[in-house]
Amino acid sequence: MRFRPGSYFCSSLFSILSLYGYLATAQLTYYDDGVPCTVSAGVTVFMDGHFINQTNTGVDGSFDNQGTISITGDWSNNATLGGQVFSTSAGTVQFLGTANAQTIGGTAATAFFNLTTNNTFATGPQLVLSISTIIKNNLTMTSGVMNLGSNNLTLGTSILSTGTLTHGGTSASGWLYGTGSFIRWFATGTGIADGGVAGLFPMGTPSPLTNTFRPIYAATAGPAPGGTISASHTDAIPGFATTNVSITDGASTITRIHNVFWALAPANGIGGAFDLRAEQVFAATFVGNVNDLRLTPSAGVVGTAGINGGTLTNPIVRRTGVTAAQLANQFHIGTVDISSSPLPVTLVYFEATVNDLGKVELKWKTATEINTDYFAIERSKDGKQFGEIGTLRGSCNSIDPHSYALVDNDPLPGISYYRLHQVDLDGHSVYSRLVAISLNGDEVDGPHVFPNPLNGRDLFCSFAASGQSDMKEISWVLYDLNGRQVDANQLRVKTLHQPVALSLSQLLPAGNYVIAISYEGRLYRTGLIAQ
Repeated sequence: MRFRPGSYFCSSLFSILSLYGYLATAQLTYYDDGVPCTVSAGVTVFMDGHFINQTNTGVDGSFDNQGTISITGDWSNNATLGGQVFSTSAGTVQFLGTANAQTIGGTAATAFFNLTTNNTFATGPQLVLSISTIIKNNLTMTSGVMNLGSNNLTLGTSILSTGTLTHGGTSASGWLYGTGSFIRWFATGTGIADGGVAGLFPMGTPSPLTNTFRPIYAATAGPAPGGTISASHTDAIPGFATTNVSITDGASTITRIHNVFWALAPANGIGGAFDLRAEQVFAATFVGNVNDLRLTPSAGVVGTAGINGGTLTNPIVRRTGVTAAQLANQFHIGTVDISSSPLPVTLVYFEATVNDLGKVELKWKTATEINTDYFAIERSKDGKQFGEIGTLRGSCNSIDPHSYALVDNDPLPGISYYRLHQVDLDGHSVYSRLVAISLNGDEVDGPHVFPNPLNGRDLFCSFAASGQSDMKEISWVLYDLNGRQVDANQLRVKTLHQPVALSLSQLLPAGNYVIAISYEGRLYRTGLIAQ
């Protein structure tokens, strides 16, 4: 069935479809081939299929939508001239799929006035954004998880037209995930209540597990200059859920952060100070006291620790007095007491050492295992191409710690890299972060950071040989070329005879950086390129 009507005919036909309850028996594709169509106020047009807007004979298809368009299939805007589907700022488009996921895409972006997501398909994601999209007025999230991919979803168009979000504040209303961002406009001089939907960024993860809704809220007393805040969410690398740190936070020290983070970014002149509130579901054994938790960037605190709330399995973690400039950070949930609130730990450690015979001993320990079949040790000379050198049977399902060891009897000369490959009974597998070993006396005059260029999170440093064998303290700070601190950590290591993992807490955007390394009363600086 193809719609190629004139303006009046299109309006009349859509009205008839609504009045007589038209419902196609199978999904069809509806086209608007370069003709303006009108959906009158009070009229609901139901499309049980896909919609494609395109250009024909030098004219873009368009809608004067004063009513409601409900669709169960994909939405594609392929207009090649002005590219706008809607000729007026009014009307609503509802995504109501039940038997399939729905995609919003095409070759040109659609600027919706009101958009409703209410897809109840059993398998997520229920909606997929394949092009950056704007909602001018109201985004109503009723049901369905949306995969942003690398695209942005923007609510509002200016400080005078910020749009509104309708969301129940729970996972039932759905959430957004992907490497793209949800961008919200905020008006000048407007207060935003703590935990209110006006400051909600309903983020989450693609995982089918039950703890995937991870909202973050921004609240402010106002008045302050308006602008935008964007938010994205990044899940932890499997097997490395946490990183041990030492971050001073008032009278407390944050000793471990969860590698899950929310990345926020201010833009378009927004100002003032904000109170942040993040929520995440944890297993019952991971949090013993909600007051142990802190919301913090990985490189050091901003603002002040707030008053936490919620429950042990769904804590609410707050940080107050964060300036607009300080919003430009990756915020993690951390703990000041790893005994009481250890946060999720699956792989406790994976380490490599050289024994007296010149062989490399690989050791690792798991805190828990779920459906584990076996572990494989893989080795590489360049950190890119890996080969398997041995395997050990896993413990299948266990809530008890288990220790493992394997020896590389024929190690490579010079610097080599090792990683742990965990394979489950269902074929699913994850990799650990890398460890590095140096053989045959590769000595350096001072700290040598590698690999450089860096492609990933596994950065190492070799130090000049030292005859002392006591515990060493190392601290490092990573800066971008504008002098802004990007990451930092403090380490205690047993020996400097082998490369030290610097434990970056994040994937670095491509660019040039400077890393400052301090040890034994000396400070070294060197450049680093991230690819």
